Amino acid sequence: MHPQDDLIKSTFVPSVVLDADGIICIDFTDCTRITLSIVESVYAQHRRLCPDRRSPVMMVGRWVGRVDHPAQRFAASPEVAAQTLAMAFVVSSFLQRHLARMFLMYQRPPFAVQVFTDGVAARRWLLSQHAISP
Repeated sequence: MHPQDDLIKSTFVPSVVLDADGIICIDFTDCTRITLSIVESVYAQHRRLCPDRRSPVMMVGRWVGRVDHPAQRFAASPEVAAQTLAMAFVVSSFLQRHLARMFLMYQRPPFAVQVFTDGVAARRWLLSQHAISP
């Protein structure tokens, strides 16, 4: 464990909101590393916002350069899948696109996931997933 781990766990709180279209929007903009504790916090907020239904999720992270393995496993877990209809990653760099693809290769969750460089396209795709869900 690095000395910075405690600092990361205690100082970064992502913004998690339910927008007017029913999309859970998670903003990791100021985060460089996503830890298990951060993902668990995001999931708890997601459950509070939408306790009775699966919802589409859009994740944005301009500076994310690392996602810890336990965080990846939890994000693909049946517990998270029970609350998630579909997920869109909005990335801004080659590294983030590569991280997202590696996540999908090794930890693919049991719901639809797409990677986008454009938030408008991501939103359009999530709304189409929402429209076709049972």
